[in-house]
Amino acid sequence: MKVSIFTARFGGPCEWGRGLDRELTRAGVTTTHAHSYAKILLNAMRTDADVVHTTIPLPPTMRVWHTPVLLTVQGDFTIERNIVLRYPSTIRKATVITTSSQYIKDKVPLPPDTTVIPNAVSMERFKPTKHGTRYKLNLVTVMNFYFWNKCRGVIDIIDALRRSSTANFRYVVVGDGPYRRDVEKHAASSGLDIIFCGQLEDTSLVLSYSDLFLYCTYQDSFPNVLVEAMSSKLPVLVNSWGGMGGIVNHGEDGLIAVNMDEYSKYLDMLLADTAYRSRLGEQARCSVERKYSWSVVAKRFMDIYERILDER
Repeated sequence: MKVSIFTARFGGPCEWGRGLDRELTRAGVTTTHAHSYAKILLNAMRTDADVVHTTIPLPPTMRVWHTPVLLTVQGDFTIERNIVLRYPSTIRKATVITTSSQYIKDKVPLPPDTTVIPNAVSMERFKPTKHGTRYKLNLVTVMNFYFWNKCRGVIDIIDALRRSSTANFRYVVVGDGPYRRDVEKHAASSGLDIIFCGQLEDTSLVLSYSDLFLYCTYQDSFPNVLVEAMSSKLPVLVNSWGGMGGIVNHGEDGLIAVNMDEYSKYLDMLLADTAYRSRLGEQARCSVERKYSWSVVAKRFMDIYERILDER
């Protein structure tokens, strides 16, 4: 079987494509992964693949070469600048559609027969953290600063930290984008120990030296960084926006706050209790291994490829 994978050239979708490419190759599938527009167009027009698997809509080339197309929708294109996906014809041209969360399937909306397959993580990349070994707690958020509704979440986290009864922590914010300076100004006025370290090519090291992963957003569907943090045995504290409830099981492998007052309450609880953080972190990694590891997710995609080819 030959599979051509097309994704965006950077960010979460590109990393997702690399992971899928890697896992399919391990399983004996012949793959190509194109993530630049020039290579995508070149591969699309002359592909000899049995299946095209794309996160990018390709209306000019879909079905032109009579190759089945699996379209994976990873973002909420009703609020993102993805003009092509706004047209229903793009959805209709796909042979099969999958999406990373029930939230996206319901909100967009996508066809009823759309299959929900979550994003995955390469667990070997993320080393488990060690709880209870640091005098000063390391708190971390990984976030891009390209959307204001994401940056609002980091500002709300800073305000929750300011209200906290515990002062023995350092807060590290990883990420970059046009709104970063606005968030830094807000952080400077808080008087807290906050470090902005910009974009990191590999976040695994900072996660493995942290004690708690904080995430709050008002624009997100399935943040990969959340699963990466859970893979690092970090307890995660999130707000209840978007698809968070489909990733975190409240009270089992993380905590979900319905508002910022509850977020502050859970934050103090986690900061004060090392054993609780450790217990949530242990279960978080178990959840990732069971539902979000590439070995599990790639198998679900391979089942779809085989079904598509059998139906042809």
